[in-house]
Amino acid sequence: RTKKKKKKKKKKKKDLFCYAVVMNPPEPTFEMVERSLEECDGYMFFSNFSDPEHRVLGMIKDEMKVKYGGLWGSALNTKHFYKVWKFMANDAEIAGYKWFAKVDLDTVVMPSRLLALIEKEGHDPSRSLAWGAPIPGPIEIFSQGALLQFKERHESVCHKKLDIYNVWQQEDMYIFKCLEGLGYENVEPRDQWRYDGHVPEEGFEMMKDGQDPVCFNDPESRKRRCMQRTDMRELAAFHPFKTPEHMKTFQKWILNGQKSI
Repeated sequence: RTKKKKKKKKKKKKDLFCYAVVMNPPEPTFEMVERSLEECDGYMFFSNFSDPEHRVLGMIKDEMKVKYGGLWGSALNTKHFYKVWKFMANDAEIAGYKWFAKVDLDTVVMPSRLLALIEKEGHDPSRSLAWGAPIPGPIEIFSQGALLQFKERHESVCHKKLDIYNVWQQEDMYIFKCLEGLGYENVEPRDQWRYDGHVPEEGFEMMKDGQDPVCFNDPESRKRRCMQRTDMRELAAFHPFKTPEHMKTFQKWILNGQKSI
């Protein structure tokens, strides 16, 4: 009797780990962002409550609501994200990923496109690398090497020597200044890879009608903007979208019948 060969288990890809910090209860856009993050090789949400079914880990033992302030009147949330980064750095499973992407709950991310851009750049993730200087808040990308440097040296360099924790209470500026102090290299792609601009209601109505391009006046910057579907498909992240309806409308418009871009 011939023995059947055992099928080798397919090794799980560990290229991209996506994560987000969510409120309690979660933001209205949570389910939309969750569906996007499911396309990453691994993902997790962090908060002060746990929901295993939706991969929410309650390791932030604190009130999720924070004060707003600083130069930009933004969330003073370093204390929450600091706990998350420490947890990730000390978790063998998570720290084994090559790249990390923090996604805000008002950001549409296309993980397949992001992975394609990461692979195209071809940088060694064992080095301390990140995208941007400063690192953009809506989506923060850094390497395995950067997380390792954070684990080994953030207390001696970022907290004691530079006193960054007390100075920068906005998480995006904290992680930028900390990684900068630790000596990271900015490897952000030269070509545009994300869209950052407000879309007015008339823009979403044009998307619903299938118009391409969609042109409008940005209500924040007052600049005239045009979003062309073929150009938008070259990007990996889009911000900000405050409601699930707006996220859904934009995703339907950019995909136009495709499963991914």
